[in-house]
Amino acid sequence: MEFTGKTGLRAYRARLAVSALIVGAALSVATVRADDFDRFEGRALADAPKLPSATAHESLSVADLLALPPVLRDSRAAPVIIKTDQGNFARLIIAPGLRKSAGGKGEPIPVLVIERFDVFDAGRLSTRLARGRDLVLFGGFQVDLDAGLVVPNDQGADLRFVAAGPGEGVLETVGGAKIYTFKSTPLSASNAVAAATAGLPAASADFNGRWLLFVDGRWSGLLELKVSATGDVGGFFRSDTNGASYDVSGHVAPESSATAAFKVSFPQAEMDFDARLWTQGRGVIAGTSTMRGRGYGFFAFREGFKLRRGDNPDDAAGFSNVVVAIVGEGRFQLNGEAAIDAETLAAKLRLLVRQTPATRVTLRAAAATSFRDLDAARARVAGAGVEHIEIEPLAAVKPPAAAAPK
Repeated sequence: MEFTGKTGLRAYRARLAVSALIVGAALSVATVRADDFDRFEGRALADAPKLPSATAHESLSVADLLALPPVLRDSRAAPVIIKTDQGNFARLIIAPGLRKSAGGKGEPIPVLVIERFDVFDAGRLSTRLARGRDLVLFGGFQVDLDAGLVVPNDQGADLRFVAAGPGEGVLETVGGAKIYTFKSTPLSASNAVAAATAGLPAASADFNGRWLLFVDGRWSGLLELKVSATGDVGGFFRSDTNGASYDVSGHVAPESSATAAFKVSFPQAEMDFDARLWTQGRGVIAGTSTMRGRGYGFFAFREGFKLRRGDNPDDAAGFSNVVVAIVGEGRFQLNGEAAIDAETLAAKLRLLVRQTPATRVTLRAAAATSFRDLDAARARVAGAGVEHIEIEPLAAVKPPAAAAPK
């Protein structure tokens, strides 16, 4: 089969604009994987149809799809939400495309490419019922999203593509399904990546967020942790294997906010985790897990976290980031604590360097800070034994005044 899929609205418009349309010989659909699309699930997905920015449709033409605004970050295509005939919720990225006619003769025919879709159970929103990528719909084809399959008539379809002339067609709902589109982002600030604290020690809330969990090369999936003010851990684990979600419970150790014990409750067994949070970057959890008396190693990456190798040999023994803010002439804040003078700052930094030789300092200054004060603060930090110093933000720092001509 020979297809040309459009990876985005811009590419689609560009191809329709040329007089000689060249259709490629392979399916070329790039999967749109934006962090915001990944987080568009759970309660945010179920409540999205009620938002003021949402519009319900019985059908969408190709022109309608092209006109949708890309409201999710890092995604050129617009998200479409389907409430299926069974009441479940699906998120989709859809791109129009053209298929070369058999033998290369005649006009290319329109197709729709569902670049990505995920379907979630309305009764348990963390459970994924079906998922898929690069699903091509020809004219007359129907798709049952609850099953994740292209199906014939009278087999529980939710969507049908009706093709018309070149570059034309309509995506219709079937069996009571409903399409929703959005004029602005359907995600609120509460759906953003959880922000971690800076400096030492780690806080129990740093376990909050979405993690990509891997256990012994056997199990993997999405781990979402929610830590209460008292240190209780809740959330769920969604398996990559079957899409089912399982409850998580546990507690962050009161004597060490970087240590937690939690368990995933499967139908026939429980998996216990002894977890340690990396204090640098707060982006990795690692440790051991136990199920039915057998032990396994595990690690988990925070969603969106980028792991980088240190450039200092001392990093092998661990390193810490410290934030020093200039809040006035000769006055500083260390990791957001109360303001202190220069001598106290130097004493605290020397202690940190003795405990962790690879301590790194981010030096923050307001726009009104003079270059002289900034350079003096840098020298004070370096004098305490800190070898790695970053200045932030550079654009907000006033450069030294030019010497007046004599």
